[in-house]
Parts: sequence; C-alpha cells; structure tokens
Amino acid sequence: MRQEADLKKKDRARLLKFDVLLYPPSDSKLQLHEHQDREWLHFLSVFSSLLSHSFSQTLAKYDAAIRQQDALRGSPKWDLTQFFLVKEGAALALCQFSATDAALRHYDELEALIDSFGQSLHDGTVNSMLT
Repeated sequence: MRQEADLKKKDRARLLKFDVLLYPPSDSKLQLHEHQDREWLHFLSVFSSLLSHSFSQTLAKYDAAIRQQDALRGSPKWDLTQFFLVKEGAALALCQFSATDAALRHYDELEALIDSFGQSLHDGTVNSMLT
C-alpha cells in the first residue's frame, strides 16, 4: 500500500484501512451487513484508541509544562502569563475531551491565582507574588 510506504515504521500503527463494501457480492445481503458491521466496529475501536492516545500525549505535554512552571514559581524566571496560558490550555483540552471535573480544578486554581494577584496588586505587594 502506498500510504504505508510513505510513513515511517513507527507511524504505521496510526494507519487504518477501512474496507466497507457498498454493493453486495454474489453472496447474500446478510453476509454483507455482517461484514460492514465488523468493519465499522473495528474502525470505531481503532479510531477511539487513536484519539485517546493523542489526548494522553497532549495532556502529558501540558502536565510537563505545568510542572516546569511550578518549579520556577519562586524564581525570577517565573512568568504569570506563561503559567496562565499553560494551565488554561490544559483545562481547555480537558473540556474538549469531556473531562469537566479535571478542567474545573485547573480553572479554580487559575481563579485563585488571579484573585490573589489582584489582591496583591491592591495591597501593593505584587512584586513579592511575582518572585
């Protein structure tokens, strides 16, 4: 298959051949429907696992970036904007995958951070929060 030749060996696991016959062969239509059902179930199973794998990789990247930003929190290199963008990106990814409880935890942490930042700005202690 040409598509297999175009992909690297490790990427071939993401290739899915979908073969559903539209017109019945000389056999009965019942066999055709059974074949189509098997193909659809296989397609949905592989597609679901690929989506789940992709989501897991994306979330792992966000988690690593959040850990990195948390580690920098006390240093001058810590950036509130970058931290906010990473946390919000992770929450959005979780929302898109219907993991609303986990997304709400990220949003609650951001809300607390912004509230404390606003309070620090009001009190004039904003510099101590940024470092």
